[in-house]
Amino acid sequence: LLGDVALYISRCNYSFILACLTNLCLIYFFNFIYNCILEMSKGRYLPKDVENIPSLGKIGQINLEKMVQLHPDLIVGVFYSPFYELFSKIAPTIKIEDSYEPRRSWKDSFHEAASLLDKTQQAERAIAHYQQRVKILQQAIEHKIGKLEVSVSRFSAGIQNLPIFYTIFSFSGEIFQELGLSAPPQQLALTFNPDRESVSVSLERVDLLDADVLFAMLDPGSEDTSFKQYLKSPLWQKLNVVQNERVYIVDSDYWAFGNIFAANAILDDLFKYLVQEENINDTKESLNRN
Repeated sequence: LLGDVALYISRCNYSFILACLTNLCLIYFFNFIYNCILEMSKGRYLPKDVENIPSLGKIGQINLEKMVQLHPDLIVGVFYSPFYELFSKIAPTIKIEDSYEPRRSWKDSFHEAASLLDKTQQAERAIAHYQQRVKILQQAIEHKIGKLEVSVSRFSAGIQNLPIFYTIFSFSGEIFQELGLSAPPQQLALTFNPDRESVSVSLERVDLLDADVLFAMLDPGSEDTSFKQYLKSPLWQKLNVVQNERVYIVDSDYWAFGNIFAANAILDDLFKYLVQEENINDTKESLNRN
């Protein structure tokens, strides 16, 4: 779900080996498995105790021989149907629905993973903790700022790749709605379709990104290509959000994809940039360097 990495979890106290075929699968099960060799380095926002889990390669290049040698008791992930038959010959296989599918909340996939492991109470506690954080942040924003229009964009590497803005039906859009933050009207006019989670933004229509606050996700390589191209444009420089210095660089590693850790990491960023003003200098310095 979250990325393209296939990883293993060892459930030590039950001699149980779980093959997680995506980062998000790992993230969900991490919440419910204890006393294990958990952790990974694929995701800077993840807990530190996941860093030593061995990798089976990328989703399209899974090392099946290594998977067979490790004798997994269960294989779980998000994958195309043809792979189900192949994986099921190695071990019992469960396909979790993609939380990025239109109209499906990341919380649905989280609860689904919890149900598979009979850990629904733990999932409810994790969601309750998240909702409490949402409530606290919402009150802090209302007290300090009041109403706020927020835009979220993503820049990919390569000048030919157009950036996008994420709609209210996206992962970040869902979080913003919970917080009572609105999207700018020019974006809402293009996002009446619940199946549309993002919209491409040409340089000529960079005004679509204008808002009170703009969070810009930068994929690796984009800082020196597509983002730099927009940054130097007079059209970009005319944006109110740019002139007001309210553009903040955020990590696409967790802003783009839905899971419990990513949701909490986004709340951390929102608190940092919207509530704690003294913490915004790093982003301003990054923009000035470009």
